Amino acid sequence: MSLVLCVVVAVAGWAMEVAHPVFFAREPLVLWTRDVETAPILFFCGEPWPVNWRQVEEDGRVRWEADLRDAPLGIWTVCAESECFSFLRVEDGASFVEIKGAPPGARVFLDQGEAYVVPANGRSFFLTQPGLHILTVEFLCSRLAQALHARGGERTVVHVGELLDVRSSTPEVLPGHRFSIYLRVRSALALPYLQLEINGPSGWRVFAEELFLPVPAGALIERSFGVEVPPDAVPGEYFLALRWHGQHQTVAVKVTQSLSPLVVVGHWDVAEGDLALASPFDLSFERVLWAASLLGQPIPYTTELMTPELLRRILELWASGEGG
Repeated sequence: MSLVLCVVVAVAGWAMEVAHPVFFAREPLVLWTRDVETAPILFFCGEPWPVNWRQVEEDGRVRWEADLRDAPLGIWTVCAESECFSFLRVEDGASFVEIKGAPPGARVFLDQGEAYVVPANGRSFFLTQPGLHILTVEFLCSRLAQALHARGGERTVVHVGELLDVRSSTPEVLPGHRFSIYLRVRSALALPYLQLEINGPSGWRVFAEELFLPVPAGALIERSFGVEVPPDAVPGEYFLALRWHGQHQTVAVKVTQSLSPLVVVGHWDVAEGDLALASPFDLSFERVLWAASLLGQPIPYTTELMTPELLRRILELWASGEGG
C-alpha cells in the first residue's frame, strides 16, 4: 500500500532513496532500498560500473554503501528495482549548497541566479564559489531568504522542512482495530497542508483528516492520522514508512491476537467500556481505578488476570508519572 495523502493519489511504493544528490570524491555512495533481493546497479556514461556493495538492515530498509574513491568524477546513475536516480561526484575541494525538505514545486535560487523548481524528493543543490551567499526559496505565498557561508570542501545543508519524529499510539494492535500515528514537523515555509506519502502493508487503511490542516511557517507542529488493521491480518511485526519532502522515517507495530495488560489499561476508554488503541497511551487516574476494579478477574483483550503484583506495578507507574 502506498498513498499520497492530501492529494488522494495512489502510487507505487518507493524503491530507493539516495543519501545526497552530490557526493565528494572521498565519500562513499550511500542509498537505501526496500529489500535485499536485487543489488543496485551503477552506471557511468551509460555503461554499467562494477562495484562491491556493503549492506545492512536499517529501520525496515536495506542500507547500501559503495566505495567510489578510485572512480571518475561526473554524473552517475544508480538503479534499483523500478527506480533510477542520477547523482554528481565532485572533487573534494568543491563547494556546494544542498537544500533538503523543500515542498515539491517550490522555486529555489542562489543570489540573483537562475531559479530552479524543487522535484518530488524535496531536494536541490548549487555548485558555487566559497563565500557568503543568499539562498531564496519561494512556495505559493511564502518566501524564505537565508544568508549562508559556503566553504570549500564542505557540504552546506539548508533544511527547509524537517520530519522530526514519528511514533505510534501503541506498540501492539489487534486485527480489525485502529491505531494512530503521530508525527512532528517544522517547515520554514507556510504550507496549506502536509503532503505526506505512506508506504505500508497491503490492505491497511489510512484516515488522515488532521493532515489537511495548514502548517504555519517556522512552527513546530504535531499531526496525526489513523491506521486500520484488516481483520484477517496475520500476527507479526509490520512497518509503515513515511516520506515527507524527501525525508524518510519508519514506525513498527506488532499485530497480535492478545495484548499486554499495560497496553490495555493505558488505552482503555472508561466511559465507553472498551479498548481505544487510537488514543494516546495514558495511565490516567480513571484508568488505574478501572484496573483496580479488575483485581482477580480476566483483563479484556489479554490472556492474563489482574493480579496484586500487576496492579502494584500499574500503580507504581501511575504514581511515578511514567505512564503518560
